[in-house]
Amino acid sequence: MDAQMVTAIFTALAAFAALGTAIAAFLQIRMSRQSISVDVLLRLDAHFNSPDMKTIRSNAAAFLLKYQFGQHHVLTIGNRIALESLLDFFEGIASLSLRKGTPDPESVWCFFFPWIERYCWAAERFIKETQENDPLRWQDLIRLRKQLEKIERKYRSDYKPPDENRLRRFLEDEMQLSV
Repeated sequence: MDAQMVTAIFTALAAFAALGTAIAAFLQIRMSRQSISVDVLLRLDAHFNSPDMKTIRSNAAAFLLKYQFGQHHVLTIGNRIALESLLDFFEGIASLSLRKGTPDPESVWCFFFPWIERYCWAAERFIKETQENDPLRWQDLIRLRKQLEKIERKYRSDYKPPDENRLRRFLEDEMQLSV
């Protein structure tokens, strides 16, 4: 075996080692990204179910019951701010998911679909009126809701958006969170 042959063999081995290292690095980055996505979801879920956020959700639901359905609850600026805060929270999830891919929409669907779907539908008029002055407000949230509904249809072919009675019952339940 001459020197050129030995050099060629070692060069090929080095190339295979470099390829193996690149594949291992790719897999490590992928696993790390999945781990970060799960961590983000768990943190968002913990915040969503925190006592402070349950109060916000309760106040937002009270606002929507009066605003959307005319029920006998007092419309307060605090309740309006609560709704805006809740929609902003969902907008943050939407922006992370749609623009950064973490967490991925399927995972968001697993954790948050019922709330995103129902609050968006219940607040539809409020969102549209707000977007008349600020067209970009909650734009990602609306896009995400539509994407999550497609995912829901993938698993439940008979999916239909919530009707008025379902939305009202949902909001009444949410209103009881801080009681």
